[in-house]
Amino acid sequence: ILVVACGMCFVIALTAASFPILKAKYAPSAGASLRALLPALLERVVLTLGPLLYIPLVRSSLAFLDCSALPAGRGYFVDADPSLACYSSEWWALFPAFLASATIYGLGLPGYIVFRLRQSSGRLTQLGVIARYGCVYQPFRRPTFFFAPIMLARSAGMVAATLFFSSSPVWVAALALIITQGWMMTIIRWRPHFEPLH
Repeated sequence: ILVVACGMCFVIALTAASFPILKAKYAPSAGASLRALLPALLERVVLTLGPLLYIPLVRSSLAFLDCSALPAGRGYFVDADPSLACYSSEWWALFPAFLASATIYGLGLPGYIVFRLRQSSGRLTQLGVIARYGCVYQPFRRPTFFFAPIMLARSAGMVAATLFFSSSPVWVAALALIITQGWMMTIIRWRPHFEPLH
């Protein structure tokens, strides 16, 4: 809880520090209200907190879809909540909500980042773009500014591997090794970070 609280304070401080830049860019008149800045501030908070919360949110939304067989073929249960039988009427009633949350968290955040980076790709050095989207692309070299969604995809792959193959440690280890090796080859090929040892 302390780590989350410190992280929230850091994000709030970061957002507050970028407030003057956002205000100058998106509400330049002296009489402009905070209401004009609210979308930019909200987007900054989502783009800062979203990648930090991505793994737990994707894991919690996919956990409902992870079913295991009961002994002696008595059906299936949800691994995260063994009292809930898979494919029962209660499970099907909750299924659309969990599928929607998995889609929103798993695909929505990376998709939104891709959309915004593509939209701003020619203006990455402008102060307003840096203030609004810099937290997503500034850790990477300019030719690889799009690496944040790729990192989220790798995280989603690891979550899916550990969740859906949890009953078979050999498969979890094999898939984690494949994902890690693929990630290492991607890093070696593209060298996205400024520091070689990153």
